[in-house]
Amino acid sequence: MLLGKMGHGAKVTGEEIDVQVPCYRTDIMHPIDLVEDVAIAYGYDKFVPNIPPIHTKAGEDELEIFSRYIRSFLIGFGYMEVVTFMLSNREKLFTKMSIAEESLAEVDNPRWRATTSSGTDFSRASWRC
Repeated sequence: MLLGKMGHGAKVTGEEIDVQVPCYRTDIMHPIDLVEDVAIAYGYDKFVPNIPPIHTKAGEDELEIFSRYIRSFLIGFGYMEVVTFMLSNREKLFTKMSIAEESLAEVDNPRWRATTSSGTDFSRASWRC
């Protein structure tokens, strides 16, 4: 099974797949992350490109252009980019992902609570190994 190639345990039950995510895979936060792992295991080179019949205005987001410029500028001055575990909230973890609520690791004193309306009080939904 493709999920097994990526280190996941998977059990098929009817039309559902129960996936056991290894504890070292902290990048797996949502079901779409498992879809990405399946695509990687299958091989991106095996997908046939298909341009959808839609009309859009393409272009890179201005914030991304600015962020890349600042990142490159700071790296040039000897700084190093560090990406840490992200915090989230109940709405993003459960409501928007349409999954049942479960217990969470909650931050006692989140720095962002005062500056964001939605709050970032919780880490990912599961840290168990």
